[in-house]
Amino acid sequence: MKKNVYTYNIIYLHMDTKNGLDNKEEIDIMKIIEKDDLELLNNKRIYEMGRMDWGKTVAISNQYIHRNILRNNLEKYDYKIYCTDDIDLPKEINISNNSPGFDIIVITPDKKIFAYNQN
Repeated sequence: MKKNVYTYNIIYLHMDTKNGLDNKEEIDIMKIIEKDDLELLNNKRIYEMGRMDWGKTVAISNQYIHRNILRNNLEKYDYKIYCTDDIDLPKEINISNNSPGFDIIVITPDKKIFAYNQN
């Protein structure tokens, strides 16, 4: 049986801090992915799709999965992580003309703002 891309993934976090590189931290992303997103990823019709159709189908869920992984691992270092669709997105972040197509916004502890496309 073909498994979805996330089924067995473990990621490793290396965080560069003022004191140097933290120890490698093993993270089971299956514990971070929200139930609705996990159900979508485990849907047989979806995980048997071709690469292009799969990507289009799970794009929004994938955005939230990435946000949640980043939040889970970076908020303890005072980073703020948002998706462009989050209702709690700070009002000073203008996404009305998102021509670059960014999905994830990271605000560093020193208030620098970075926007990323998840692809």
